[in-house]
Amino acid sequence: MCRIAVILGDKSSSDMAIDVLRAFISASKSEIFSERIKSHKDGWGYVAMTFRDDQRPISVVMYKSAAPVFSDVMGVKQLEEIIRGSERYIIVMHSRAASYGRRNVHNAHPFHLSGKEYDMWIVHNGTMYRERLLELLNKKLVGEISDTYFLGEYVYRSVDSPCVQSLVNAFSSVKGLTKSAMITVSLLYEQEDEKVHLFVTNYYTKNGKYYTLYLLDMRDEGLLALYSSTVGHYLARTLDPSKDVLGQEISNGKYLYTLVPGNFDVKVLTYVVGPL
Repeated sequence: MCRIAVILGDKSSSDMAIDVLRAFISASKSEIFSERIKSHKDGWGYVAMTFRDDQRPISVVMYKSAAPVFSDVMGVKQLEEIIRGSERYIIVMHSRAASYGRRNVHNAHPFHLSGKEYDMWIVHNGTMYRERLLELLNKKLVGEISDTYFLGEYVYRSVDSPCVQSLVNAFSSVKGLTKSAMITVSLLYEQEDEKVHLFVTNYYTKNGKYYTLYLLDMRDEGLLALYSSTVGHYLARTLDPSKDVLGQEISNGKYLYTLVPGNFDVKVLTYVVGPL
């Protein structure tokens, strides 16, 4: 089980983005919406992409650590520097409480998939039936590898070119293999035209409060954020109580999609919500 946070921001919103990061760290250290999980201490990671004025990506950094985010001082400092030093960026963060797979760097999220005309980074909250994913892939398990790795491999195999419908079809085809939740965030980069897609699935079968995602739309202040419920809880302690910190609850069984960065005046970012 895991905690997730996504930030789309620009330099004007760096303080707010740091607040989201700190709330993510607090949520990873102390979970309040699960009786079984007390913390997410089995590694963490992120993918951060920064953009030029002409909307093309200028850099991408993927970081994975077997240490918990709340004790990884250098890793957090590096991410803070990206936030404060970038004009425009998207960051996808993940903190892990292991179900399947060893507690090591490999099984920390995100997972990166490549070999086609696009790259894909994926993070996942929840558990899939790993053995059934392996059957679909016609593979045998070698070592203790996370179910998310195989979920990502299946989706990447199934999608030749990233578009909304192909992503919906791929994830929908394995929805029935969900053990607890298939809450995923995928960042996809097309190499030829340099388009960047953000795709989110939100489907769970257990403990709705723990798995709930929220979308915080503060585009007028240069920030759009998506995060797990516990992150919202800690963020509310930091921000002005008059603000709608939790934001819009994303209904179970929905997906979100946007091109990133749009013209990365964050104010004009759009998203589409539809059925999964």
